[in-house]
Amino acid sequence: MDDRIYCSPSMFINSSESDNTRDFYRASLVEFCISKWITDKDVRKFGRVMLSHEEKEDLLDQLAAYIQDPKRSIILADLQNFRSYLNDRKIKGRNVEGRSISPKTKTGLVAGMQAFMSMNEIRFPSKIHRNTFQIKEKDPVDDLPFTVEKAQRVYPHLSQVMKGLFLFMLSTGIRIDVAVNARIDDIDFEKDPVQVRLRAGDAKTRTGGITFLTNECATYLKDYWLVEILIEGKITTVRDVYMQAAGTRGFGLPSKRGKKKFIENDRRIFPMSHSTAYQALRRAIERAGYGETNDKGFLKLHPHSTRKMFRNVVGRYGSPDTAHTIMQHKPGRDAEYLTLSVDQCAADFRKAEPYLTLGISEDAREALATKNVHAAAILDLQTKVAELEALLPVSVEVKARIKKQS
Repeated sequence: MDDRIYCSPSMFINSSESDNTRDFYRASLVEFCISKWITDKDVRKFGRVMLSHEEKEDLLDQLAAYIQDPKRSIILADLQNFRSYLNDRKIKGRNVEGRSISPKTKTGLVAGMQAFMSMNEIRFPSKIHRNTFQIKEKDPVDDLPFTVEKAQRVYPHLSQVMKGLFLFMLSTGIRIDVAVNARIDDIDFEKDPVQVRLRAGDAKTRTGGITFLTNECATYLKDYWLVEILIEGKITTVRDVYMQAAGTRGFGLPSKRGKKKFIENDRRIFPMSHSTAYQALRRAIERAGYGETNDKGFLKLHPHSTRKMFRNVVGRYGSPDTAHTIMQHKPGRDAEYLTLSVDQCAADFRKAEPYLTLGISEDAREALATKNVHAAAILDLQTKVAELEALLPVSVEVKARIKKQS
């Protein structure tokens, strides 16, 4: 009788609380199944994008049956074939047709399969394991950060929903996949500056956090995108109108069982899929005249460049530690920045806010910078007053004792 632990593909996929990790686990298993059982040349060349939802589920069922077999064994040859398959895999899509997948993606797919094997008690000697999973490190990327001027040129080429998302990404410094998963309830418009709560399940690092909105971005959301309007006797918002239209077209919304559909209780600020948002921003960058690519064929200015701008601006006008904290960078050799308070991050963000803002003149930007410096000084004074007030009861008690003794 087989006494090894059995973990089905569905159990493994749902073992993570992160939506992104679950999607990557599924991708890893499907890609492994293709490398093992699929012979069609096009499918082996472009991978899971060539398969329907039903075909992917059939492959996972086949993997489940294979794992449950008492004689099951994912032998070393299977892993070597998986690695060879990933090395030959190409990307299918606009402007990237025929390009190899990145080393980072290969490493992630292999790591997903490694985790699945581990949960099914399938292991190899460490030396063989390392040789099998060793993949070349990612080469340095020749790319550029956004600047205010570049962002101003890209902005007119965006749709209304993408304008809001673009401002949101520039303001918060978060990744585009985290931005499209942010909920309306995560925004606290009562705070100064406006705060956005980052959920642990959505972030790449699986940790939650707080980031902030510039006044420009907060105004766009509060006074336009999320403002209540009356249409045909019914109170709605511009965002809800967009969702209804997108639901009718089946465009840009998340897939459920292979079909795109309108989700009525979707509370995300920007109800669109990660891929739709990425491609829309990429097209706007190209239309703005920033279509230059590096020697690997990738755009030098790309959607992720918004994070580079945030890191540079907040690191320069606030502090590097604050930039790392807000951006949720994983702790490295020096993890001291993880101890920064929300108030300290907010104070540094205020200093950098004028240089993350697109729609105001240089004079107004300098005026806002001055205002935020004064706000930071007021915050410092308020903190000192609170500390003195905390000591006041002790002083009164001491005075009472001295008076009683005298």
